[in-house]
Parts: sequence; structure tokens; C-alpha cells
Amino acid sequence: MEEEVTSYPPTRDDVEEWAERERRRRQAWLEGPSEEERHEWARREYEHRGGEGARALWPADEEVKEWAERERRRRQAWLEGPSEEERREWARRERRRREQRDWYDGPGDWDEDPSVARLRRDVQLAAEGAARILWEWPFWTWSRLVRAGRDHEERFNTPFRTRRITYYD
Repeated sequence: MEEEVTSYPPTRDDVEEWAERERRRRQAWLEGPSEEERHEWARREYEHRGGEGARALWPADEEVKEWAERERRRRQAWLEGPSEEERREWARRERRRREQRDWYDGPGDWDEDPSVARLRRDVQLAAEGAARILWEWPFWTWSRLVRAGRDHEERFNTPFRTRRITYYD
């Protein structure tokens, strides 16, 4: 389902709407780390320490709790929402995406100058055309050879027909 685009750079309301969606998504994520995430971190830490070897130690409960607290603080900071820099970056990407939608209907969110994106599209089409030619070339060549053989037969293997030439009307 494609959104209706009404203006080219994103409006302040667009940015605020996106920021609110981000805040809600981040709030849901903040509830962690879950018990499963804690276990996954402990497993990765165990493998990092050497895995199955005798010197390898499973992280102590205190280490897991310290990691979970650090993770909770990190998630709390992230929950505060996108910074002004993140907002500007999103608005820049959104403006580019909307500009590109006008001339390119394919997938992708190219983060570059539209002329570069257009050149990439032309290169893609040229490559697809070359692939088609290479794929069809043997069949095209075969049909041309058969047609040339038939032309040759018609021209040189048909019996010569004589016709009456009248000199007077």
C-alpha cells in the first residue's frame, strides 16, 4: 500500500508523526531485556570466553544483572526519542525517497543524488538488455541461417522458367 505524498520535503508534522511512532516503538522495547535476552547474552559471553573449554566460565548472575542494568539504561536513553540530528537525517532521507518516487517505481531507497540513481537504473536496463540479447542470440542466429538457406534455395534451385517475350504489341 503506497502513501499519498502531498509535499516534497517532509513537513514538520510529518517529522513529529514519525518521532511519535519511534517513541512508541522504543517504549515497547524498553521493557526488556527479557529473560530470553539475558540467557542469549550469557550464552554469547560464555562462547566469547572460550566455550566448552575448562577455562570457560558461564557468566555469574551478578554479571548478567550488571549487563541487564546497562542495557536498561541504554534503552532508557534511546527511549527519549530521536535526537535533533536523527530527525534531520530522517527528513533528509525522506525527502530523497519522495523525490525518487517520481521517476523510479522499483524497490530501494538509494541515499544519493537522483542523477546517480537514474544512471544506476539505466545501467541496470542496459545489463538486462545485454542478457536478453545473449540469451536470444543463438535462436536469432539459427532462424537467420534457416531463412538465408531458404532464400538461397528459392533463388538458385528453382527450375528456370522461360517466358514468351513479344516484340510487338
